Amino acid sequence: MKKRFTAFLLCAFVLFGCTACSDGGTGAEVKAFDRETASQKPDGEAVAQNSRFTLSFDNDTCGVILTENATGNKWGTSPPDTGEIKLDEWGDPVTRHPQVDSVLFVEYVSAETGNTDSVISKTGAVKEGRIVCKNKEKGIRIEYYFDSTGFMIPVDYTLRDDGLLMTINPADIEETENVITSVSLAPFFCAAENDAENSYLMVPSGSGTLIYPKSVSQQGTNYSAQVYGEDASIEKWDMPSSEKSVRMPVYGAKTGDAAIFAVIESGAESAEINVTSGSKALGYSSVYTSFILRGYTNNIADLMPGERVKNVIYSDYMIDTPLSVGFYPLTGDSADYNGMAKLYKSYLEEQEGLQKSNEESPLNINIIGGATVSKSFLGIPYKSLFAATDTKEAQVIIEKLIGDGLTPSVRLTGFGTDGISTDTLAGGFKISSKLGGTKGVNTLLDYCKENGVNAYLDYDIIRFKSGASGFSTMFDSALCASRKIAYIYDFDIATRGRDEDTRARLLARDKLVECGDTLLKKTSSVNAEGYSFNTLSSIAYSDYSGRASASTYSKSGMAEDVKKIMTAFTDSDKKIAVSDANIYAAVKASLITETPTSSSAENIFDTDIPFYQMVFRGIVPIATESVNLAASAKNQVLKAVEGGCGLTYTVIANYDKSLLDIRTKDFYNSLFDDVYPQIKANAEELKDYYEKISGAEIVKHTVVSDSLRSTSFDNGITVYVNFGDKTEQTPFGAVEPQGFVIGGVESAQE
Repeated sequence: MKKRFTAFLLCAFVLFGCTACSDGGTGAEVKAFDRETASQKPDGEAVAQNSRFTLSFDNDTCGVILTENATGNKWGTSPPDTGEIKLDEWGDPVTRHPQVDSVLFVEYVSAETGNTDSVISKTGAVKEGRIVCKNKEKGIRIEYYFDSTGFMIPVDYTLRDDGLLMTINPADIEETENVITSVSLAPFFCAAENDAENSYLMVPSGSGTLIYPKSVSQQGTNYSAQVYGEDASIEKWDMPSSEKSVRMPVYGAKTGDAAIFAVIESGAESAEINVTSGSKALGYSSVYTSFILRGYTNNIADLMPGERVKNVIYSDYMIDTPLSVGFYPLTGDSADYNGMAKLYKSYLEEQEGLQKSNEESPLNINIIGGATVSKSFLGIPYKSLFAATDTKEAQVIIEKLIGDGLTPSVRLTGFGTDGISTDTLAGGFKISSKLGGTKGVNTLLDYCKENGVNAYLDYDIIRFKSGASGFSTMFDSALCASRKIAYIYDFDIATRGRDEDTRARLLARDKLVECGDTLLKKTSSVNAEGYSFNTLSSIAYSDYSGRASASTYSKSGMAEDVKKIMTAFTDSDKKIAVSDANIYAAVKASLITETPTSSSAENIFDTDIPFYQMVFRGIVPIATESVNLAASAKNQVLKAVEGGCGLTYTVIANYDKSLLDIRTKDFYNSLFDDVYPQIKANAEELKDYYEKISGAEIVKHTVVSDSLRSTSFDNGITVYVNFGDKTEQTPFGAVEPQGFVIGGVESAQE
């Protein structure tokens, strides 16, 4: 029996190796690897120049160096080597690590072993391969030939008036039988020497965070997260350890009186933000981007009860989107995360059409309509929609707030045929009759309009268990990299395992824009001036249905799909609310709620900053995560003050114990009658503050100490927030523990 069991396991490992590619297709072919071209490097160092910068070829690393003409400040694909001899703790000379001198880190599936492996450009291309340089307008193309592994990756370096653009076009990559899965571009361009003073890395986890480059160990510590959240098509069995995603495709590093800021300008959906920090072996801490060229999914094969083999399945073909990162040097007073936020805001205005709104939203109410719950009759179980709040009860809630002088923005979530439960696509494109139907919601929306309340109807056009209005589960479901149906789950908060009852499909990516158009048409009888897209704005995913094109692989094209949908609504004079939104959705929104107010709190992070808020505050109305659902309501209010955000509350009119089975936290502490005193008290406490900062943008944020933060606005107002348990002194006087103090131009005039 033991021999047969061993043989069975052996066969299983042969069939389900550690890594594999999915079944064949007819996608674009990868170029064959050229083994004949000879190395060719530039005759001189300088390859491009403008009034501000000089771009030079680095003969040692075969990367580039960007020099600011006026100051002599240098940035490069490798940190500038001063030539100073450094000694380790035993007094021996420290040799510069080859990773630090590498332009590319490459991961690939080995044809020989079937496992993933990696190689770096310093050894794989510079020392053991070939470098071919070709002049181009305003820059240079450098082709990195990794002869031992059999692939070539070209990088275009283009000098700009304000920095440097690096681009990899996957269509130009050459391969042999070893297939590339990901490429890390310029991993030490945004770097700081370990233990350097006045230095840090800026990482866009959640609201944003800083990492100080302190030496930790020989290996250091690492962090990695996919831009725009983990690909929802990847099969998962356990809840991710962090619930805070990377919503912005940016990162940066400050070193003394200079800084460098990076924007992933193309292919951000397929990117990861990576950090290596505190490694004594490397001597530097850095933040960088990796592009996932071949999407993947996890797979578990059940051999027998208690015996499973887990493997990773990669897509056959690489994505075809050009991948680019823009690097922007900052000096003087702009050389910090405040300068980075200002630059990124300008970038979004120029490139994404971000426009300033004249509205504010200090109070935001998310009213939950209903949820599908389990019931039984004579011992026979069945599903039924529980009406947590119908349209009449929603109006009563809004009337009470208005009666007390509180005019909120309102999101109506879960008013479709299944409530907030993910059953029918877009809630059947209708309002549930149990919750008031079309007539009831129109009465509610008319009341909101008459009383100056911005109201948004929320629809989920991504997740579904059953189709509607011509969309079917059989033909319109997205596929994961293994070309099986891509499912998404809610996870049990206690066990962190997935709840099989919540399993839903993801809508095929080629149907997403069509679904948005259908929603606009099907809801024309609803008097909605505003629509809310909680899931569309925060969930990004791949679809491997297409075999002739990789246009939706590795989340490619997600931003463009979402922007098309949102543009169709704004062109129809509809306002849009988004929730915990990726940047491509946030720039098109009229209201951003559930704005992340912290990072994912990884051990590698040192202190959180409101970078997200620094970009949007005073441009688009922003609001915090729900105060009443937070672990600490007081801390959430203080976060709102720090970032200039409005307050958000999630409420219902009725509660039933059957809601305990719902895996989300929407029904925790959300009964309006219980929450209302808190809403009123916080609104009154912050009324003066919101009036003082109305329309103002954040111009400076400062981490004063471990517990004290200050935020300054462009109208002269500054607020100090004390997150600690001791009284702190500020220029405006003492600030009590868990309190704040406001000062500045307007306060002085008063």
